[in-house]
Amino acid sequence: MSRVALRFPRKAKALLYGNILLSFCTGVVWFALHRWGKVEGEFGTEFNPLEPWLLKIHGASAFLAMMGFGYLLATHVHVGWRSRRSRRLGMTLVGTVALLMLSGYLLYYSAGEDFRSAVSWVHLGLGVSLPLTLGTHVWLGHRRR
Repeated sequence: MSRVALRFPRKAKALLYGNILLSFCTGVVWFALHRWGKVEGEFGTEFNPLEPWLLKIHGASAFLAMMGFGYLLATHVHVGWRSRRSRRLGMTLVGTVALLMLSGYLLYYSAGEDFRSAVSWVHLGLGVSLPLTLGTHVWLGHRRR
């Protein structure tokens, strides 16, 4: 049983990785446009018109990735914890995803520009580090097989 849960189905894996990749790419592109992609509008400098669309796609793909994360918590993480394989990196990954979800929630619902700015930088740092953490976890898991 534990062997099956540590290897989750290819379709589920592809869907999860695809959503994480889409969320990562839209987040990075949004950040770049928000920071350096301002355009001249009718009333002066304005934000890029792609930004709202990028945020909508980012939120939707992150929501789907959270559903995949829930699946992994119920299967892969539970069995992986008992098998004692990659515990530290796995818990780092779980913590990173949990903090990404919390910071995303705070960005969407928080008030106060100073607090929002700090949370934004935390969210960006965690989001940029996620592929490295996930990639290392997957690589070590395959290597240990």
